[in-house]
Amino acid sequence: MEIERWRRVEQLYHSTLELEQSQRSAFLKESCKDDDALQREVESLLAREGQAEHFMDIPALEVMAKEMAQDATQSSQPSEDDFHLLGRTISHYRVLAKLGGGGMGTVYLAVRDDEQYEKRVAIKVIKRGMDTDVILRRFRQERQIIANLDHPNIAGLLDGGTTEDGLPYFVMEYMKVSRSTNFAIHTGCQFLTG
Repeated sequence: MEIERWRRVEQLYHSTLELEQSQRSAFLKESCKDDDALQREVESLLAREGQAEHFMDIPALEVMAKEMAQDATQSSQPSEDDFHLLGRTISHYRVLAKLGGGGMGTVYLAVRDDEQYEKRVAIKVIKRGMDTDVILRRFRQERQIIANLDHPNIAGLLDGGTTEDGLPYFVMEYMKVSRSTNFAIHTGCQFLTG
């Protein structure tokens, strides 16, 4: 979209927001005259306005629960790597089950296993074969970004390192969403599918 066109869309959007709901349609029709595409663009932004306004008010766990339910069938079938890590200890945590996975990594449910205290966590581990320089750099960047985040709807980073097999991982808070859907989440699907 051209800069001037975008400025016009933005100006109309903000002007329309200042009006009562009942006045918006007539104002847009008059302001856009015969430019239907301009009117549709502003209306599209207005339709999303209410959603964006409350983006961080909705717990990420609620948003992700639906997506997790859709992925449940795919992620419930353990792969060879899943069997390799199940029951093993990563750092101070014993791996109990697979929670989900994607192209870059797999997320596991684990429990603190050094008798210092009890705690359930989620651990994301790079998949074997994905440990290229580019992916490792991206994974470390993701881990650092998560370490810097602080919000009640974002699971916090607890630990990170490399497994005995040389695979990078990070440990995050584990959050129980409902009886059937459990996972840890940061800013979106990337934690589970990234």
